[in-house]
Amino acid sequence: MIDRIFSIAVAVTLAFLIWLHARNRDQEILDNVPIPVTIALSPTDAERYSLEVNGPSQILATFTGPPSRLRDLREQIHRGEISLNLVFSAATERSHEARYLDTIRVRNEDLPTFPGVRGAVIVGQNRIPITVRRLIERPLQVRLDHALEDRISQCVLEPATVIVRGPQEVLERMTMISTRPYSLPTNVKTDSAVEVPVSGQIALVREIDGQEVRCEPSMVTVKFQLKPPRRAYKVQVPVQFLCSANCPWQPQWVRTGDDAGQITLTIVGPDRGDDPPPVSAFVDLTGREFQFLGDLKPRRYESEPIQLQLPKEYSASCCPPRSEAFLLCPRLPQRNEKVGFGLDARIAP
Repeated sequence: MIDRIFSIAVAVTLAFLIWLHARNRDQEILDNVPIPVTIALSPTDAERYSLEVNGPSQILATFTGPPSRLRDLREQIHRGEISLNLVFSAATERSHEARYLDTIRVRNEDLPTFPGVRGAVIVGQNRIPITVRRLIERPLQVRLDHALEDRISQCVLEPATVIVRGPQEVLERMTMISTRPYSLPTNVKTDSAVEVPVSGQIALVREIDGQEVRCEPSMVTVKFQLKPPRRAYKVQVPVQFLCSANCPWQPQWVRTGDDAGQITLTIVGPDRGDDPPPVSAFVDLTGREFQFLGDLKPRRYESEPIQLQLPKEYSASCCPPRSEAFLLCPRLPQRNEKVGFGLDARIAP
């Protein structure tokens, strides 16, 4: 009786081993399979936060199953039909932070299921780092972004202020929001000799420092006057001296020649064709006090500031250079006489 029971147990064990061996021979492994992961905020957090994935948005997994099943799975992966959708909820205890880092860990039960196939995530390859940013709303003034330099005048933006929604760390340091780069309409005459009125609508930017923002309204109306084109003129100007009417001094340049005391300037303003604008340059000696020191020797001065007189709407592209060396020679010198210049001035060459 015991021999019969023992024989039955051995037979059952052998049958199980044969079944297990046959089953294992019918199994294959699909290893290091990349699974794309899409992460979305929960509905309650979607209006309060933004989420950014730091790095590749995928994990690696291993699948085990019959060859026929794995063949179908491989084809679905090749066609991009296999993905993973996860929902993230922001941490309540960190709601006061403008930005914080977190990590999403994908578990085996999060993987998509397939009949007859077992899936498992690869440890160390199942984590996705993310950045969570708190969203706020703030009113900001609108600034027109253009490349028209100083040709725009009387610029009006309507509305002048908009409500901007975006990450707190971006908006809290801003005072203005820019429009998208503005270009003149094709029907505007850019070479007109008089000011031209221009109006139109332009959209506001949707991204600041790589972060998405939303504006309400998203477009503004712009109105301005387009000034005539400006031109740069390079002129050579003789420097003169501005002296009081009864000045007892005679200024003269140390250097001799036709170009003594002359400076070269770049003047920018409305286009006058080939006729450069009139420019006056002078060294102002009014208000200066000089005193004879007991002799009649001329006094030498240099690097004095030069002042300019320009027509309206013209300006120098840079500060004028300082004067070269000149002499002040006394006309009627008197010992220890102190000379002051009054307001009645005249130009001395």
